[in-house]
Amino acid sequence: MTRLVSAYRTTQTDQITQDAAEVTEARAMIEQVVPDGFEIIQLDIGKIDGGTRVTGIIRSTAVTPIEATGADYVSARDALKAKVPEESVSLGILIAEP
Repeated sequence: MTRLVSAYRTTQTDQITQDAAEVTEARAMIEQVVPDGFEIIQLDIGKIDGGTRVTGIIRSTAVTPIEATGADYVSARDALKAKVPEESVSLGILIAEP
C-alpha cells in the first residue's frame, strides 16, 4: 500500500486596478486593498492621460491538504489527482511513511 500526501491551491484570479501619477503610488494603493488571504501575483502597467494605470492580478493563498492511498504509486497518484478540483493545481506529491 502506498500513501501519498499533497496540497492544492486555486488557479482562479481577480484584478484590482488603480490609476495614479506614478507607478509606485498606484502599486501602493493596490497593496493596501488586497484582501487578507490573497497575494499579488502580477502587475500590469499602462499609460493613461496624466499618469499610469496599474492592474494587480491577485490569487488566494489558501492551501488545502489532501492524501490518498493505492496499491502502488501509480494508483495512489491517480487517486490523489482525482481529489484536486478543476481550476486548482497540486503543489507537489510526497510519499508518506506507512
